[in-house]
Amino acid sequence: MATLATYISFPGTAADAFAFYHEVFGGTLDLMRYSDFPPMEGIPFTPDPNAVAHAVLTLESGTIAGGDNAPGEKAPLKDTAYSLLIDADSVAEAEALIENLSRVVVKSPCHLN
Repeated sequence: MATLATYISFPGTAADAFAFYHEVFGGTLDLMRYSDFPPMEGIPFTPDPNAVAHAVLTLESGTIAGGDNAPGEKAPLKDTAYSLLIDADSVAEAEALIENLSRVVVKSPCHLN
């Protein structure tokens, strides 16, 4: 069966973003920088060796993936709707996640049932 994951392109901040998501949600974080790969011939850009080529945070209930943009590409994270839909098992778990996530901007109201 096919699976679906959210993929977010970051403007050079993928490592920090995924460290934050890992701290909040737990799970298993796999992060590969361009320096982790052998030299790549034929790609249309020269990557920053410290940039994140690909990151995956695997949780029991889903996956978040992403990486840093290629040089020259823009990631309009500001004023753009990027959302994480979180289905917690309890109100207490939801409140704890909201508290941890509130260290960054949370614009959407939370509905606790």
